[in-house]
Amino acid sequence: MQKALKVVIVASMTLTLLIACSNDENASSDSTDSEELTEEQVGSTEGLPERRDFDSDVEEDGEDIDEDEESLNQPTSSEVLVHFDDVELIDFDDIDDNYAKTISQEGGIDNVVYYGDNELLTSEFGKGAYLYDINEGDTVWQDTYFHTNGYLKYRNNLLYTNNMEGEIAAVDIWTGETQRTYAYRTEEDGAAIPTNIFIFDSLLAINFEQMLKVYDLETTEQLWEIEFSTHSNFLEVDNLLMFETFDSDVVALNKDTGEEEWRINEPNSYSSGGGEQPFVMDDTLYIFSENFADTFKLELYDLTTQNKKDSVELDGRFFAREEPVVAEETIFYSSNTDYTNGDIVALEKSLDQERWRIGSEGYIKQQLLYDNGFLYVIVKPDGEYGELSHLVVIEEESGDIVLRTEIGRFERSMAQHPEENAYIDNGKLHIFLSEGGNKGSFRIYEPTGEINRSFD
Repeated sequence: MQKALKVVIVASMTLTLLIACSNDENASSDSTDSEELTEEQVGSTEGLPERRDFDSDVEEDGEDIDEDEESLNQPTSSEVLVHFDDVELIDFDDIDDNYAKTISQEGGIDNVVYYGDNELLTSEFGKGAYLYDINEGDTVWQDTYFHTNGYLKYRNNLLYTNNMEGEIAAVDIWTGETQRTYAYRTEEDGAAIPTNIFIFDSLLAINFEQMLKVYDLETTEQLWEIEFSTHSNFLEVDNLLMFETFDSDVVALNKDTGEEEWRINEPNSYSSGGGEQPFVMDDTLYIFSENFADTFKLELYDLTTQNKKDSVELDGRFFAREEPVVAEETIFYSSNTDYTNGDIVALEKSLDQERWRIGSEGYIKQQLLYDNGFLYVIVKPDGEYGELSHLVVIEEESGDIVLRTEIGRFERSMAQHPEENAYIDNGKLHIFLSEGGNKGSFRIYEPTGEINRSFD
């Protein structure tokens, strides 16, 4: 990089890295408090009702449950282990810097960053995408040619973004050099601009407001396109691409041809209003839907037969910001019947018994996320406007609260791009805190103390 160019870049973009740290004495004290809490308040599962055998409730031989005869099961409830307020609230800046970082930029920033080993891969409003070396305090590369518009994705050392020439560009994250492009604009499309991109094992999908175009990831050849409109998640399962429509249909497309393989309608399901559904685990489709009472439903379908396997009624009402999460062994949800009451509940995968409950009354639940054994709950105390949000980190197996910290002013947007809120990348939780306009900062947290880990 030429010296003169370097001066211009640094002058035009000020990046401040605030590293949160704590002294050993505080860390030791926090650890002791955590151990006492676990022994005195968490306890064991003794005294809980025995698990019920669900086999008798499920139709065998792939037969669907008869809706006329169906009576919703309810899991055995557990006692509340602890309330959020029982755990000390600490300042985010006091967390050891192996676990937490705060990144702030002046001059504007798009609502997505990726943090590596003291490296920042992101974009700046009006200045394009760039890689910033925090240790050196210098921009490795920057190209105003690239404009993210909310979709900045990377995979296998390639950054995918819009190059403003009617193409999605795959860019080497270390050099900024374009490796290949995917042309999406034709004369018929006019000035069509993508609203999002999805990267799968062998495919790249470009989403427009009413259209989906799918390309071979390696050859860049366009394979097919369909009319398409959704605010749901979009996922790859074997030879299928799955999403949910605004009419509460879960649709499975053949990923090679784009032809519809099947669809399942579950009325009043959550993703009809935007969300992370559909969830798929072990060839089972999980769909949450509103019951229009102080309960909601979880429906399970066999992916092979598309028959309903099971159904369970859960306590609570659906509020969009509190969308449940399905992990490999646990289902997490909020049992709110209004915006501030209820518990955070961990339901065992068998659906017959809760693993644990944690009290959260008095807090507005803003977002639930899960990754690698930890549940992240972002909440805001119920009170006057401007209350600062908290991050609560819960260990999946035990229900132990390993962290409760104040993060700042967080307002979840029910927008199309989940990255505009809080998201997880490479085992690291990224939380965007808007400061108005295009300005914002990020709180980044990694629960094992390995936050300085390069891009995956």
